[in-house]
Amino acid sequence: MNMKFILSSIFVTLLIIGCGQDRDADPKYVRIAISSNPQSLDPALATDVNSGDILAKLFNGLVRFDGISVVPDLAETWTVSPDGVNYNFLIRKNVKFQNGRELTASDIAASFSRILDPKTRSKRTWVFDAVDTFFAEGNRFKMILKHPSAPFLSLLAMPTCYIVPIEEVNRLGDEFARRPCGTGPYRFVRWEDDRSVLLEKNKNYFEGAPEVEGIIYRIVPEPLTQTALLKRGSLDICEIPEMQIPVFRNDSVWKERIQTVDQLVTVYVAINTERFTDERIRRAFNMAIDVDKIISSIRNGLGTRSTGSVPPALMPEKITGFEYNPIEAKRLLKSADFDFNKKIVLLRSSVRGTLEPAEAIAGFLRDIGLKIQIEPMEFSAMRGRANKGDFDLCLLNWYADYADAENFIAPLFSSKNIGSAGNRSRFSDSETDSMIEKILSLCQGNERGSAIIAVSKRIIKKAPWIFLWYPRTAVAVSPRISGYTIPAIFNGDKGTKYKIVKREVRQRND
Repeated sequence: MNMKFILSSIFVTLLIIGCGQDRDADPKYVRIAISSNPQSLDPALATDVNSGDILAKLFNGLVRFDGISVVPDLAETWTVSPDGVNYNFLIRKNVKFQNGRELTASDIAASFSRILDPKTRSKRTWVFDAVDTFFAEGNRFKMILKHPSAPFLSLLAMPTCYIVPIEEVNRLGDEFARRPCGTGPYRFVRWEDDRSVLLEKNKNYFEGAPEVEGIIYRIVPEPLTQTALLKRGSLDICEIPEMQIPVFRNDSVWKERIQTVDQLVTVYVAINTERFTDERIRRAFNMAIDVDKIISSIRNGLGTRSTGSVPPALMPEKITGFEYNPIEAKRLLKSADFDFNKKIVLLRSSVRGTLEPAEAIAGFLRDIGLKIQIEPMEFSAMRGRANKGDFDLCLLNWYADYADAENFIAPLFSSKNIGSAGNRSRFSDSETDSMIEKILSLCQGNERGSAIIAVSKRIIKKAPWIFLWYPRTAVAVSPRISGYTIPAIFNGDKGTKYKIVKREVRQRND
């Protein structure tokens, strides 16, 4: 028997036994698995998915996401001037921070000013790039933009724009990131590194207290350990790894407890366009890979082949991407006088989930004559190399910060954003830049939709990426929980609909 499997099984068993004695395993709480510590619980500093998920339970913004739509949150209503530059928000009354103080429009101005203060060191000041000025006026909050911005309301729904009580920030300093206080449906209780984050319901929440007593985010790095804990009854909600999909689909209990959703995420291989300057070569890389086969055989169907960078839910209409055509790929390489003796390195994160996709991608590229070597790296080191342009190919993904097609275009392909700002393929094309600037200056409407389609088609033609797939997430939900729905955007679930159902999960050891 494989020794790694034995050691992994022993580890899982010990962890399960330990969880049975965990004081956090209260049946009145919803227990959700996350794979790592949140980066920060200060909205100004958090940029990762785990932090955003938790922050959505603790804080509110002027607006929030409902699916991919923007709906009122702390703002009851708002109006926008005909020229698209003046926003006027009416702020709810009787909203209280979890320290007992009532929220005012001035708190919104103070929170936004804090983001823009260099002393805060926020990495998301770009959220306010279109803003000229903002101010509180009684129970109203007003913002004046430099120019129209179609995705502006979506930007305001990001965790960065959650509202904080400035007196608590001033009192706690850097410690606010580990002792947050907001207006959300849950209040922070405890964060134990590499173990759990505990939240309890906010009995004074302005939309009514949640029905459950609280949420425990259990920090469990290994996906297989998460599913083992789920089946033992120590977890309620966790993502199902691709390799486990058939197991869950064939299980009489769990097959009815699987939820899937198309994510606002794109998976791609960044091509260093400074090293591969001929777009024929880059198009050949795309045609060489049978993406549908990877999705079906490795991801067990959890995904859709990419037709560009923008997920379909955000596109005005469907467009066509690359088709698998290895014969044409070889022809293009020969026409570009490609050096088939050149060694090409594909960087991938050392996270286990990237192993099989990277091997498959490399295999398809080898099939058309390329000399491909895979180099696994710790993610931050890999990202550092990608930011500096020290790579040939790099397997990456991009999660939506906000629900607008522009988020999958401007950060990733504008020459202004080469490097750490998002354009890791180091793509520079003056016509694409002009098309992106046009998108940024237009309000929602048919003209903007046409501009998005046009720039997307040009990006496909220029092929700065190997376009792979839009992932579909599968989540298993314990039979004792109702009211959970996978959010389309990572901070789209406020946890206000969760209920504990008086029904026990069957205990299993497999």
